[in-house]
Amino acid sequence: FKKFMASTETKPVASEAHTLLSPGELVLKKIFAEFVALSNQKLRFIASQALDFPLGKALQRGEDSHFDQLLNALNEVASFSLRSVLVSVFSWKELQFQNYSNPSTTWPTIISCSVSEGPPASPATRKQQLERQELAIEFLFCLVLIEVLTKLPVHPVPEDFIHKIEESAFYYFKQPNKEKDTVNPNAQNIKKIADLYAEVVGVLSQSRFHSICRRFFQEIKDPQKSSSLVVRIIEGLSFMRVKMFPVEELELWFRFLQDCATFLLECSREKIKNAMCALLVEILVPVASVIKFESSLPVVRKLINMLYGYSFDQAKKKHATSAPYISLLTVLLAISEGEFFLQSWYPFLSQVIIPIIKRGDSKLQRPALESLYRLVWVYMIRLKGENNVTTQNRLRMIVDTLFPRAGRLQPKDMPLNIFVKIIHYIAKYRLDYAMQEIINELAIHRDLRHPERTIVFIRAFLVIADSLEKKESDIPMPSTVTIPPSGGSTRVKTKFLSTSLSEDIARNIGVENYYPEVRKALGDILRSVDQGVGRTLLQTNLQAVGRNVEEVLTADRLPKLDLLKTCVAAIPRIIPSDISNESLVDLLSHLTIHIDHELCRAAGNTLQNIITNFPTWRDDVVGGMASFILRGIPDSCPLVLENALKILTQFVTAWRHLATEKQDLVPSGGQVFHPSLHLVEGCALVFLCNYRAQTKRISLTLLKETRLLMEVLKGSNKDTPVMDVLEKVTSSIVKSYVSTLTPKEKSEHKLLSTKDPLSNLCWMADRSAVFLEQGGSRNSLKDAWAQCIAGLLEPHLLPAQCPTAVTIAWPYVVDRMKKVYSKLDPAFIATDKGDKPPSMKGRRPFAVSSPEMFLWRNYVMFACCAAPNPSNQLNMSGSAEAGSLDSAGHKHYACTDCFSAVVPLLRSEGEILEVAITSLGLVHPVAFGALVEELKPLIHEAMDVKKTAQIQKKRRREIFRVQITRVFELTAEHGCFRMNTSARTETTGQISPVFSELIESIKTNLETESDSVNTTLQELRLHLAAFIANVINSIPKGVERMKLFTPELRYSLFYLFSSWCELFGISSSSNGSVEQDSRSGHNGRISPLGISCLEAMSALICAGPIFHNKGLDPQSSIYTWLENMLICPDTRVQSLGQRTVQMLLMVNSNTPCLINWVVDRCIQTRVSHLCFHALSKTLVEMPTYPCDMVTMLHVVLYKTADTDVATRQRATNLLQILDRRFFSSMDSHGDTHSELFASLVAGTFSKLHVRLSQQLARSNPELTLPMFSEMVYRFTLPNHSAQRNILQYMVPWLKNVELVEDNPSSHSVYKLNGDANCSNSYLKGSGWGSVEGTRLILHNLLFITTKYGEEYWNEVESLWSALCTWPSNIRVTLNYLARLTCVSGTNPNFMLQQVKKIVVCFSKVEPARVVSELIRDLQAVELISSDIQPMDTPPHYQYHRGGVSVVLPSADYVGNSKRGSEGWAVSWRTQFYDRQGQPLSLPIPVSKQFFANFEEICKFKQLFPLHKCNFALTLLSELVLDIQDGWTSHLPLLLHVMILGLDLNKPIVFEHSKRLLGNLLFVLICHNNAQAASQVRMMQQSLSCHSPLPLGYVEGEAGHMMEKAESQESLLSDSVRCAQEQVLSTEAKELVEFASSSGPYRPPWPYSELSGTLSGKVLDLSTLVNKILKVFQSVYHNPLKEHWARIALQWAITCSSHQYASQSFQVCRALELPLSSEILSGIITRLAEVSSEHIDDLRKYVLEIVLTLEAAIDCTPSDVLNPAPPPLTSASADQGSRRCSDLTPLASGCTDSAQQLSQQSAPMVPSQSSGLGPMVPSQSSGLGPMVPSQSSGLGPMVPSQS
Repeated sequence: FKKFMASTETKPVASEAHTLLSPGELVLKKIFAEFVALSNQKLRFIASQALDFPLGKALQRGEDSHFDQLLNALNEVASFSLRSVLVSVFSWKELQFQNYSNPSTTWPTIISCSVSEGPPASPATRKQQLERQELAIEFLFCLVLIEVLTKLPVHPVPEDFIHKIEESAFYYFKQPNKEKDTVNPNAQNIKKIADLYAEVVGVLSQSRFHSICRRFFQEIKDPQKSSSLVVRIIEGLSFMRVKMFPVEELELWFRFLQDCATFLLECSREKIKNAMCALLVEILVPVASVIKFESSLPVVRKLINMLYGYSFDQAKKKHATSAPYISLLTVLLAISEGEFFLQSWYPFLSQVIIPIIKRGDSKLQRPALESLYRLVWVYMIRLKGENNVTTQNRLRMIVDTLFPRAGRLQPKDMPLNIFVKIIHYIAKYRLDYAMQEIINELAIHRDLRHPERTIVFIRAFLVIADSLEKKESDIPMPSTVTIPPSGGSTRVKTKFLSTSLSEDIARNIGVENYYPEVRKALGDILRSVDQGVGRTLLQTNLQAVGRNVEEVLTADRLPKLDLLKTCVAAIPRIIPSDISNESLVDLLSHLTIHIDHELCRAAGNTLQNIITNFPTWRDDVVGGMASFILRGIPDSCPLVLENALKILTQFVTAWRHLATEKQDLVPSGGQVFHPSLHLVEGCALVFLCNYRAQTKRISLTLLKETRLLMEVLKGSNKDTPVMDVLEKVTSSIVKSYVSTLTPKEKSEHKLLSTKDPLSNLCWMADRSAVFLEQGGSRNSLKDAWAQCIAGLLEPHLLPAQCPTAVTIAWPYVVDRMKKVYSKLDPAFIATDKGDKPPSMKGRRPFAVSSPEMFLWRNYVMFACCAAPNPSNQLNMSGSAEAGSLDSAGHKHYACTDCFSAVVPLLRSEGEILEVAITSLGLVHPVAFGALVEELKPLIHEAMDVKKTAQIQKKRRREIFRVQITRVFELTAEHGCFRMNTSARTETTGQISPVFSELIESIKTNLETESDSVNTTLQELRLHLAAFIANVINSIPKGVERMKLFTPELRYSLFYLFSSWCELFGISSSSNGSVEQDSRSGHNGRISPLGISCLEAMSALICAGPIFHNKGLDPQSSIYTWLENMLICPDTRVQSLGQRTVQMLLMVNSNTPCLINWVVDRCIQTRVSHLCFHALSKTLVEMPTYPCDMVTMLHVVLYKTADTDVATRQRATNLLQILDRRFFSSMDSHGDTHSELFASLVAGTFSKLHVRLSQQLARSNPELTLPMFSEMVYRFTLPNHSAQRNILQYMVPWLKNVELVEDNPSSHSVYKLNGDANCSNSYLKGSGWGSVEGTRLILHNLLFITTKYGEEYWNEVESLWSALCTWPSNIRVTLNYLARLTCVSGTNPNFMLQQVKKIVVCFSKVEPARVVSELIRDLQAVELISSDIQPMDTPPHYQYHRGGVSVVLPSADYVGNSKRGSEGWAVSWRTQFYDRQGQPLSLPIPVSKQFFANFEEICKFKQLFPLHKCNFALTLLSELVLDIQDGWTSHLPLLLHVMILGLDLNKPIVFEHSKRLLGNLLFVLICHNNAQAASQVRMMQQSLSCHSPLPLGYVEGEAGHMMEKAESQESLLSDSVRCAQEQVLSTEAKELVEFASSSGPYRPPWPYSELSGTLSGKVLDLSTLVNKILKVFQSVYHNPLKEHWARIALQWAITCSSHQYASQSFQVCRALELPLSSEILSGIITRLAEVSSEHIDDLRKYVLEIVLTLEAAIDCTPSDVLNPAPPPLTSASADQGSRRCSDLTPLASGCTDSAQQLSQQSAPMVPSQSSGLGPMVPSQSSGLGPMVPSQSSGLGPMVPSQS
């Protein structure tokens, strides 16, 4: 067990139960372990205290609830295992004693270290400390025994435990009484342990009675023991109690008492006799209290007979030793039989008790009085008296003795409850006697000199009435309440009824005849005592402030104070008569701040009981308490004020709970108005101005509770609860204040901030308190609470929503303001008459105290912000004087009383002046007129223009002007000029003459004063500008603002402020130039004067239309001024510039230059978001604002792609406005824009602008061309990312575009080449295009591609891909690009590069269509530039026929309208619906046609002759790599045109021919062969020339093949590279080298030389052709040579160009074309056609024909030339016919072959339908003679018409 005990000191018991322990053992172990732990804590605590510390304060029951619960748990455990508990307790005690006696333990060390800091303890002191610790252990041991020994009767234990307990008890009983010993500090603790053991013996006696009795008599009968020792042993049995059942036990106890009585009678020592009497009384009093009627047991009678006579004799002795016998006689009579009592009590009463009371023996009066009231109880309650006469005689003697008619009660200075109980006992069965003879007499003969009589009268009546109403049974016998030494016993206080004793109840209980007199007496007493010790002793009275309560409550006041407490406690049980409800509540409210705290609590409880029990009084109680706080508690008593506010809060809370529980609903007759709630709110508002944070917190809590009560009551209060307003506005107030804090303070606020408005207000209150502690009175306006008051009292908040509460609070605020100011300025005396403060013309030193300064500031701000309307006050108050009370009991003040107290302070200095200016500036608008009247003398003084030579007077006047201007500046900002009609003239709407004259005066003064160093003048300039700006901005936008100032005054003020503006001034000269153009990049800080002047300039210029007609011309300096503000780095200036732009737009809606400037700035980077914000807000406020539809739509699209979320949101909102405005008329035919707005929701940031553009383009195709033109126009302005966005949302519009040819040779300008199978889902068919639209689209797209293609290639590619919606657009685009290439003669290479990019874009969307168109052009040999000439303006070419320009006819519908009108769109939409959806040319107004400037990129000054086949060749040379498949079928034609290009005297064609050859090799030969591709690539790089492979456009399989080859190139070993060299043949290598070579242009052979041999070292044509055949034959599945030869021959005999025809004959010779009947027929036919012509150029062509015929004959086998004759099988008559038949097949074969060749790959000539259309075979069948074209000799040859 000792090990277990030691373990509990270091660590707690484990929570898991041990497997060997039973549940009971586990419970006992845990509980006892916890007991050990707590005991050790308490012992350590005792060791740390001083020696004189009483043990009972730390160890007795009731001090530690946890320890008490633990003792109760031990009591429960003892019910099951008492022996185990006792074993554990005794072991714990022994172990503790061993620890203290053993010096090796830590306890002596702890004790020695427990003494307070000082010198080491002496051995004697240390011994005393050890003794105290042992006593503490005994204390804890006794507490456990007292709890567990109660279970001893049911759980026997070994007798050794009982013996040990008895030994310990009697050991301490025998200890000498050292309670008065001053040497040993443990004497009191030893006596406490003895008393504890006495309680243990009392518990033990219930089960071990014999053992205790035997030991007791053994100890006391020892003659050797001293009297004091015997007395202490007798006192040890004082807690023994008689067992009343069974009877045997009772008789056994009385035998013990008989033995005690025998010892008493035999003992001769007086002290022992007295102690034994006291023991008998302690034991017999509980017995007497349980006897209901009488006791007739013999043992009882015997005991009484033994003691009564002796005790009576001893009691009659007139000395102090008779007191124990008086108590013993009383107890004996209480347990006696009724007959014995009636015989004996009167003699005892008359001979002993009454004489003692009358004699006035102070030592015997208390026992006598207690004996008397016990005897009265037995006589009246148990025995119910005797007959009436006898009973009244007995009672008369008692009443006359105790309650004499005059004088004090007898005996005096006794507890009054004894007298009350005696009256109560008498009234139980003799009510009339008690009321008439006692209570009435006390009430009638009341005397304030003896207030105890009245106290007894009131208390007795209350007790009697309470008992009667509750119908109590017999009253228990009074007993002496003794607190056991172990503690824990609490006195149960009797609870009386708190409900009012009404007349009906008084009648029912039988006191109706006496109740009115009691009520009247109570009212009179209450008023009298209140005047004496009530109001005179309030905590607010000067005689009570600063003095101790003991000094004030003298001996003569204390009885009266008790009487006042009794009267207050009697309410509301008894409601005094002759006193109104309001007066009673006011009286009780005053007593809540009495200096006696008990009386304060009693008054508060009384008022709370009234609220609980009297629903009709609740308004009176709450309102009366609030009114008293407002009137009766000054600010100089902050603690008293806080306590009173807490009480008021409790009242409101109690009312709310009662209304909630009882569900006090509104009566059926209507709603109930509760004026007291508004009074409470007004009270809370007043004390929200207090400087203490706790007061503000209580006020906020009071407002919250009031709001909750209003919600429960649901009355007819029309005002909004104040707390609702506070919660709504708190967040904005806190946010505004936090913005002024430092970053560190802001971070602290974030940690502490909550969403609860009440918590935020409390935080601001705490901030204000901290600011006050840090000395903030010198700058009090920066306080958090000052901003809070100003924010809450905005005109639209508390004054407007809670007018009743504010109206109630305002007079009290003014009154307190004056009283507080008297402390700041001792010369000012505040009176209730509202006297004005003294004159303040001279300086006056103020003794500024921080709390008073804050308090006065809050009151002044409240008074000005909540100033009432003077007219309403005049109507309501009449001629009431300032400070007087109105009919409702509230003080009355007019707003002039407030202003007269504050306005003179404008002459002061320092913080007083700042507070006065700020407060007057925040005046309520309805009182602004009264303020102006009060300020008029000062205004006239400020306007005085008299010159003075005294510098000080001049300076004071300037300063005074500044103060006046500051006041009006703040009032204008506060809205006074807007809300008060007196500030403006009613007829004209202009500002009042008072202000206009003041402005003119100050303006004149500042114009004459040029001193820029004078700080006063600078301040005047600053505040004048702010005043003007605030006045204008406070007036609503519109006509009222325009009338405020005349244009002349606006103009002069504008340029006056401009002259003061540091960086943004504008000269007032005629040109109006900006003074500093370089300031737009200024990064310096702008002074407050500059900001103020800018705001004033902005307000003046936006107050109405511009000053003069030319003010907003394009060259106006106003635009520069605006832009300088917008680009200023100061965010304040930027915001101001934005607002200025917006307002200028709104007031100058008829000025197109302004909105054009704004739209232009919306696209720029630096100011775009600001200008767009201004523009969007303008259109939101003015949806019908004049603007251009297309321009606005583009701005919206542009801004929907902005990175700023707010900007995108504004753009989407603006789009909806534009939709309702522009498209509502267009939607009359049934179209809707639901998809458009769906995209607003579904669109994400990255795609929103694209989705919107798609929906707009789909729903409004008529806007396509104007929108495209607008986009191109704006494209060059923004930055990189914005340009990309424009290109992205341009794509959907291009899908609406159908292109048409503009060739005038066509039959119809609008004969469209497209087909109806276009990919546009909402524009079906063809007919939507126009020439103007085609030129606009292609020109601008080519410009974007040329200038920005490298930067935005993906977007540009999407643009060209979007044009493929109509397949015919590809042909139109190619023709346009071909013509434009021909007119770019100075730089055709540059244009060809752009064309290649465009064709590649087309090929990715429509590859088959592009190849088809190019192959078709490849067969056309006409000259593109034959009928066009360059021009400077778009489209940079024009058609000529016979030297005359051809004018294109206009389209069916183009559309013309003025800028800003959307009529053309409505007209197109109308025509479209009239045509029932048939195609109609998309409109393009002339004003919307924008062509980008190409001059800086390319000059179109010279023609570049180019054939169509050459143009197609250049494009195909690049396209081969992009389109991998399908080239094999076109290989012969490609090779032929390529060979022709190599022989052409044009370097561009020559280089592209070589590039085509190289690309064909790469695509066809290296197809699916990575090694071959790698080898070609390496060979090209080794030649150090330009690669013919444009890698940037390589895609698909070839591109992947090249990348793969490049990645593997560095990894190839030498052996692998040698193996790769064998992949390509020698011919292929030579072709690669030829195609990759570069250098000066030199054709491989001279095309003009028609001889059979080639000059120089040029590669032979035949050799080149043969190598090509060898290389490409492998990829061509048919005989390549034969097909190529057929194509070459066809070109030779049918081509209209003799150049290409001659070259084709050369190719035929290089291909070694053998002669056949078909070939011979074609050549002979062509030769016959041209041989008759006598043209020099045709001679060379004839020579080529002859050479080709000769070469063909040489290449033809002899068997073909000389076929064997067929055998002759017919007669000779048939020989002629056979010879003819020999020639017929040849002729027919020639004819058929010619026709067949003419249909195979023949060169194309222009069709008759379109000069640049697709080429078709010649209609001359190749038989017509060749004639030169009308152009140069190198032009195309066309067949003759013959």
